[in-house]
Amino acid sequence: WAETKIQDEQVRQSGLTVVVQNGSEAQGEANRVARMLRLIGYAVRNIDTVDKQSNTKIVLGSSRAEKPEIAWAVARLQNLYPHAEVVEDDSAVQKARSDVVLILGQDGAAAFARTGR
Repeated sequence: WAETKIQDEQVRQSGLTVVVQNGSEAQGEANRVARMLRLIGYAVRNIDTVDKQSNTKIVLGSSRAEKPEIAWAVARLQNLYPHAEVVEDDSAVQKARSDVVLILGQDGAAAFARTGR
């Protein structure tokens, strides 16, 4: 079922790497999100817990412009988290050794309740 309904071959082929950081204070949230992202086709590099965050953020590095093949994967991630603030921070993605850092904030539960996800 997951192969036909969830997996995205373009995402898988992009090789986009993601680090998921849980700032929502909801125990296990980063693990659940990482599992979902892996099913879709993202290469999840790491799962971390960070200090409490009010808002979900998608942190991108400027080097993504050099990798046009990841554009679809980034857009898909933004579609999954339409409430997330998108920021560019080269030092954060370099420190995470990843293309993207997804920081889960406390706004996530409310946003998913509104969209029915």
